Amino acid sequence: MRLHTILCVLAVLLILGCNKPEQYVDCERILDKNERYECRYNLTIGKLEAAKCKEIGNTNLSRKCVNEIAVKLKNEYPCYQHARASDKDECEKLVANAQKQTV
Repeated sequence: MRLHTILCVLAVLLILGCNKPEQYVDCERILDKNERYECRYNLTIGKLEAAKCKEIGNTNLSRKCVNEIAVKLKNEYPCYQHARASDKDECEKLVANAQKQTV
C-alpha cells in the first residue's frame, strides 16, 4: 500500500512537470543585480548553453560560463563565444588540460 502511494505521488509530479525545476526559476524576478547574474549563470551552466552566456549581464561571469561549459564538454567549440582572442586562447588551454586529464 505504501509503495502504491509513493508511485502515485511520483506519477502526479511527473505529469505536472515537477521533474523540470529550471522552468520554475525566473531570474528576472530577483531584485539584487548580482544575485540575478548568478541565477542566470547557474541556469546557463546547468543547461550547457554556451551561446546564452552572453546574456548573463556580467562580463566576468559570462567569461567564466563559457570556460566552464567548454571544460565540462571537453570541447573547444564553446570557446568561440569569447569576443576577445586572449579569452578564447585561455579557454582552449583549459579544455586541452581537461582533455589530458581524461586520457
